[in-house]
Amino acid sequence: MPNGRYLAIEVKTPTDLSFFDRTLEELIERENEAIAKFARREIKTQDAIKKYTHAVEQRRYLDSKIENGGIGFFASTVEDCIKRFAEFGIVIE
Repeated sequence: MPNGRYLAIEVKTPTDLSFFDRTLEELIERENEAIAKFARREIKTQDAIKKYTHAVEQRRYLDSKIENGGIGFFASTVEDCIKRFAEFGIVIE
């Protein structure tokens, strides 16, 4: 960004946005649930585990950027970006 802040936007489809845009704790909890279901053979493939693992990695990445003074969020539209920028004190007109 012009002021030297790091910017990371993870772009998702509108359908996937609600899946990914959760707290790290919630994503880890859901990942653990998927692992348990796979171990009990309630689900046959590891696809759900992979999706949660991917979401956890992305959330950790975004959170690390925020912790270090940067900006990071998930978005699927320009409107999402404008809204999220405002949460970081950046107003786009």
